[in-house]
Amino acid sequence: MPQVGEYVQWQVLSSQCPNEVECEILFLLSNFPLATQVKLNLTSLGEYQRWLLEGAACDVIHRIQTIVKLHLALRQDKKKNARGQAMNTKATDVNLLAIKDYNALRQAMIALGLSQDDSMYPPLSIEDTFRKSTHVKHAVGDSQ
Repeated sequence: MPQVGEYVQWQVLSSQCPNEVECEILFLLSNFPLATQVKLNLTSLGEYQRWLLEGAACDVIHRIQTIVKLHLALRQDKKKNARGQAMNTKATDVNLLAIKDYNALRQAMIALGLSQDDSMYPPLSIEDTFRKSTHVKHAVGDSQ
């Protein structure tokens, strides 16, 4: 992508974060507005990046589903068996990190032309991960 050379040079010359890898911009197509992608004639390359991002988003959705199922089972086991402070100490919420990953992938796909209202990849929040237990008896009102 020789078209982005001036952007890379600008980053080196501006040196807003010298010698800090975390601050470097990789100049993937999702880092550019759609108008700039068209101007640089890189739209076909953007489609490939979008396909990769869609695959990564599906992987993260699967990871979130697995985490939610695991947390539900662990929470029920904790209610039944946990006694004392040591057994009730909470771990870091991995679910929030996976949701953050998904939403970052979604924003990158939007930068590559995905509609904000796309039903396949909606914005995700912690409320969207609520799940009723599948192995506990259902009570009145569980279908609501």
